[in-house]
Amino acid sequence: MTLFEQWHPDLIWMDIRMPVMDGLEATRRIKSTASGVHTKIVALTAHALEEERLEILSAGCDHVIRKPYRDTEIFDALVKQLGVKFLYGDEKVQVPQKVNELKAAEMGNIPTALILELQRAAELLDTRLCLNIINKISDISPNVGERLRRMVEDLQYQELLVILDNLADKEAI
Repeated sequence: MTLFEQWHPDLIWMDIRMPVMDGLEATRRIKSTASGVHTKIVALTAHALEEERLEILSAGCDHVIRKPYRDTEIFDALVKQLGVKFLYGDEKVQVPQKVNELKAAEMGNIPTALILELQRAAELLDTRLCLNIINKISDISPNVGERLRRMVEDLQYQELLVILDNLADKEAI
């Protein structure tokens, strides 16, 4: 309960059997709070009977996954509960033409070390670290820094990584 009050997560993976407070009671308490009403709770349980599933749902859980679970069940629950969309490795990313406008020539005076640092930070989706690195880039090229900053602030990490990957590939040649 304390962690929920500190973090206010969008989704909680709730184990039904826990030592101090069972998952049903924890779910009831969380759902009784103002912010908890909007929090999605996915129960993870070894219970297999339908009446137990109904009890779990009536306690306030939004979804039930039975143990042992498959990774696809976890991903499906994230899609259903949060509306996230996964991009799998074999899918091609279409980079909007306007993003491609940031060309190697414009980044030419940016040290390779900074480009690689930004690439690693973007792979980690670390907004704060990306912005710190972009501040260094802005000192060298304010225009490039501003465009990179907008991409990070707009969470365009996929597009940013395509650009940085292309730059890193050209540096390696």
